[in-house]
Amino acid sequence: MKKRILAALLCASMIGLMLMGCADRRDDGTYKVGISIQSLSNAYWAGVMGKLEKEMDARGWDYTIVGCDNNAGTQVGQVENFIISGCDLIMVHPADAESLEGICGEAMEADIKVMCWDDPMENTTANVNVLCAYLMVHKGVPMALAIIITLAASTLIGVLNGFMVSTIGIPALIATFATQTAFSGIALIICDGQPINGFTEAFKVFGQGKIGPVPVPVVIMILCFALGAFILNKTYFGRYFYAVGGNIEAVCLSPEGQAECQGL
Repeated sequence: MKKRILAALLCASMIGLMLMGCADRRDDGTYKVGISIQSLSNAYWAGVMGKLEKEMDARGWDYTIVGCDNNAGTQVGQVENFIISGCDLIMVHPADAESLEGICGEAMEADIKVMCWDDPMENTTANVNVLCAYLMVHKGVPMALAIIITLAASTLIGVLNGFMVSTIGIPALIATFATQTAFSGIALIICDGQPINGFTEAFKVFGQGKIGPVPVPVVIMILCFALGAFILNKTYFGRYFYAVGGNIEAVCLSPEGQAECQGL
C-alpha cells in the first residue's frame, strides 16, 4: 500500500514538474515527452510509469517510455533519439549520471527541457564552466579571453584549497567540500539557476568537434597528459609535484626530498 501511495505521489510530482518546465505547448495544446529509465523490469518503476502513462494519455500527450537495462551507452542513444525526434521534454532516470551530462547539455542547447530524477547529474567543474559561458554569452567576452579567465579562476580555487589545507590546517575533505558548496552557490547566482545557451560554433568544437575520426576532447586529453608527463619527469619544477608523504624521514630518504632535507 505504501509503495502505491509513493508511486502516485511521484507521478503527480512528475506531471507538475512537466507543466512547469514546458512553458510552450504545441499548437494543439499538447507536449511530446521522451522518458528513459534504468529498467522497466523493476516492478516499482514499472508501476510508476504505468500511472504516468495514464496521466499523459488523459491529457493527449505524445510520449515514449523506454528502459536502458542499466546500460549508460544505451541510455545516451535513447536521449539522442529524443532530441532528433523533437521532444519538448526529456525525462531521465540515469544509469550513470556523468555519462549523460554531455547529451543532456545538447538537449538544453536545442531548447528542450530536461528533467532528471532519483540520481542527480552534477559536474564538479560546473562552477567555472558557468563563468566561462556567462562571460561569452552575456558579456560578449572573446572566446580565448573567456577561457583564459576561466582557467585562472580554476587555478585560484585550487590555490585557495591548498592554502586552507597546508597553511591553515583545515582537513582536505572539509576544505574542498566547503569551497565546492560555496562556488556552486555563486555559479547558481551567476546563471540564475538557468542553462546558458547561444555558444558560437567555434566554441562547440571543443566538445563536439572531431579531428578525423578522433573526438576533439580525446585529442585535448592526450595533449594534456603528454604535457603533464613532460613537466613531471623532465623539469626540476615538476619534481615538486610528486607526493612523497607526510613522514619526514621517508621524505628525506626519497630522491625528491633529499635536497630539501639537507641541513635539517
